[in-house]
Amino acid sequence: MSWMSDTMGIESRLTSPVNMIHMEHIVVSSCTYLGVVFSGSLSGRKAAESAISRAAIASLQTLNILAKGKADSWNTVCKLFYITIATTLLYSAHLWGLRHHQMLEKAQENFFKRLFLLPRCTPGYALRLELGLTPVKYKIFQQAWRWILKILDMTGHRYPRIAFFRLHKLSLGENCDPKYNWAAQFYQILKETGHEDLWENLNSQTWKDREYRLFKNYAKKLRKEDIAKWTASTFCQCRHTYGPKLEPAKYIKARCPINWLRMSINLRLANNFKLRLKHESNVYTFDPNIQCMSCNNRNYENVQHVLVECPTYTPFRNKFLFTATADENAKEKTVSECLDLHTKGDLKNLYYYMSNVLAVLYLCDDYQDP
Repeated sequence: MSWMSDTMGIESRLTSPVNMIHMEHIVVSSCTYLGVVFSGSLSGRKAAESAISRAAIASLQTLNILAKGKADSWNTVCKLFYITIATTLLYSAHLWGLRHHQMLEKAQENFFKRLFLLPRCTPGYALRLELGLTPVKYKIFQQAWRWILKILDMTGHRYPRIAFFRLHKLSLGENCDPKYNWAAQFYQILKETGHEDLWENLNSQTWKDREYRLFKNYAKKLRKEDIAKWTASTFCQCRHTYGPKLEPAKYIKARCPINWLRMSINLRLANNFKLRLKHESNVYTFDPNIQCMSCNNRNYENVQHVLVECPTYTPFRNKFLFTATADENAKEKTVSECLDLHTKGDLKNLYYYMSNVLAVLYLCDDYQDP
């Protein structure tokens, strides 16, 4: 609400209470209704920020539960995540989150980065591929789809149906700004699925018949986009092959101590800047841009050197990793084999190998963070 100043001739915001219909109304910049924050612009950004804040609190509580319970099952982690964090983060997100899915995606990523002690700079696509995560964008679109199905089944006098059809009509105009039109925001994502023809056919049964195929293909499309980003990226030191099926890497499903998984995933997703591994309350830093201080070969301290090249760790390597070859091509293949983890035994061997490596490095203060 606003008024025109008599002296300045400019529009100003009301800052004092207003009497309307024999009641005093207070003018505020935002309000909360049923747990959702609404602002004057109705852009949904404040609602997204509020949801992210609540999800951060839920994340800390969930991590505390997992730590105290010594959870060793990926299914347990996923169930707790969806019950506590995802439900908090995506509460009514189909109403305000279509434009802010990238912000919400960060909240999902932050939980798993904290869980596995991954650096903040780890790309989201790499994390989703490794853990088999569904993008938040997909979940919000699915919620919005189901809300539209409910609207299409409503009788013509219902306000949600009247409002939706008005927004739908406006979304077809050339001058429509998706920023202020919820239906236009939904249509932008609908076009990504390749089923934009549904926007011209608002028949409930037609939408229901197309639902399964649409979401199945859209999930595959998002997975392929992540794989394409991974293939084109040079962020990580090691290269892995990911299939089109939405599932985590095989080792993630193994029931084992969380420290084994943390060691493995940090090595697999190690970046080209610094690799930090935590072991027994100590943090060790490997810099792939400097020479290894454990040997005199003047090789850079990258994952390949630590796992298959450094002669200092040969006794541990022969005991746990069984590396045998020496030519360059074989080394690259051996690195892939060392990180191609499937079973609990693979995780155990890699963890104990690195534990011995870090025990040696404990004697060198340069490898420990202050």
